[in-house]
Amino acid sequence: MFRSIFSKTLRDYRLSIILWGGLLGLTIMAYYPLVKDLVSTTSAAELLKLVQSQRFFAEPVGLDTPGGYVTWKLIASIPLFVGIWAARAAARLGRLGEERGSLDVLLATPRSRIRILGEEVAALATATLLVSLLIGLGALAGEAVIGGPVDLGGALLTSLNVTLTLLVVGMVALFLAQLLPSAGAAAGLACALLVTAWILDGMGRMSPELAWVGRLSPYHLYSISKPLIPSYGTNYAAFIGLIAIATVFGVSSVLLFTKRDVGGTAWPWRRTTRHESSTKALARATQAVSLRGVGARMWGAGVPALVWWMIGVGIFLAWMTGITQAIKGQLNELLKGATVIQDVLRGSALGTDTGLVSGILFAYLPILVAIFALTQASAWARDLDAGRLELVLSTPVPRWRVYLEAWGATLAALIVAPVVFCLVVIASIQITGLQVDMSKLIIAFIGFLPIELLTAGIVFLLAGRFSSAIVNGGDGGFLAASFLGEFLNPVLHLPGWLIGLSIFHYYGTPLISSPQWGAWLIITLIAVILVVLGLVQFTRSDVQQGA
Repeated sequence: MFRSIFSKTLRDYRLSIILWGGLLGLTIMAYYPLVKDLVSTTSAAELLKLVQSQRFFAEPVGLDTPGGYVTWKLIASIPLFVGIWAARAAARLGRLGEERGSLDVLLATPRSRIRILGEEVAALATATLLVSLLIGLGALAGEAVIGGPVDLGGALLTSLNVTLTLLVVGMVALFLAQLLPSAGAAAGLACALLVTAWILDGMGRMSPELAWVGRLSPYHLYSISKPLIPSYGTNYAAFIGLIAIATVFGVSSVLLFTKRDVGGTAWPWRRTTRHESSTKALARATQAVSLRGVGARMWGAGVPALVWWMIGVGIFLAWMTGITQAIKGQLNELLKGATVIQDVLRGSALGTDTGLVSGILFAYLPILVAIFALTQASAWARDLDAGRLELVLSTPVPRWRVYLEAWGATLAALIVAPVVFCLVVIASIQITGLQVDMSKLIIAFIGFLPIELLTAGIVFLLAGRFSSAIVNGGDGGFLAASFLGEFLNPVLHLPGWLIGLSIFHYYGTPLISSPQWGAWLIITLIAVILVVLGLVQFTRSDVQQGA
């Protein structure tokens, strides 16, 4: 059906392109009329006071214009969240074929390694460009909706800025995939570096003394271009810098890929081989705990990615807790009598330490936890794609046991990570001196479990019918739509039935209000039903082979 690796790889990204690009584009378009009303009813001085207290998140420029406010509120954060998708997609280039065993078939054809990986990289670059173009078209449509000047050049340059930044993230992940033994470990480390780079960029805006810290991050090159603000414009030198970084990591990745063994790594110390007899090798494998069952193997294979996810999100949580303490006084002063800004920042509870932690830290944590659950559960979809279960199912091991062991390994990761995150936040709060009810904080982390279970349950159900690319794209798009709907609902005022489709809507704000135990229980029951349906499907259907 497909004449090239490029077209096949690009086809695998079709859902991600439509969902990430389309949803973000529509969100930006819908945000323009609301921002126009906000700008017209709020003084420039009051808006400036608002964003000055949140300089960590984005540079306050041109806030008295819709394009400036949209850039500060939405455009500035796009590379952080879409970058997670880019990192996961790039880490699988080449590696996914190795894990499936399909790369051996490709290498047996008259195609060089450079061509194989080069076409996959080109497909990823095209996909990121299409996602970014949809985002730029959303800004263009938003300008047209409010009857303002339509800046085609600014929208296209915004798309290019997003594309280049996502390519930097992707190429770093691809480079790490050559050094680490699995795509999951490479994606996890890339996401940890992504969060670290975002933090460094924010630190550079906190004070002139820290400006040099921000320049250490490639996100600095992204943030110094604001094409949607005519008075600010585009820094073309920053574009060249992003291209250079992406090129260096991309070319290095291709060179390492051409020289390393299939299934191996490019670490120098990994080149040394250990000579041992087949008897000793078999005895060592028999004693390995990670090879005593499907669940143990999945858990062992997922540990590297789990560790890097915990490190990355842990750094994010610790730093954001510190930022909350740093801007506490500024926000309290700002919120005195500023009713409009209280509505934008989700209420008067921001006047308390608990409200600040809820409004700042927990604004992003639910989607990060959900994406983590998606990455852990997608290992099951990849195993089905790669045909790894065929040999296991040829043994007298019942299918239900294989399925439940795999689910048990995923469930263990979904429990361990939030516990670690909770401990990090508790320690950070104790260090910074914030006054937060610890019992409510623990309940808030318990509330993440239903979100994780539903996200993983969707993967386990769909994996029996669709390829891992479709499963990840569909579930990831659902999460993106749910988060954007809930995050922007205070200003978009979406219909009740529509916002009711968001799983994040039912999480609520357990730190400042009563936990929604009933909704959490219902979501958990739905997740259990999805897991049971996936079990029935797996026991009765053919095992999918490398779809």
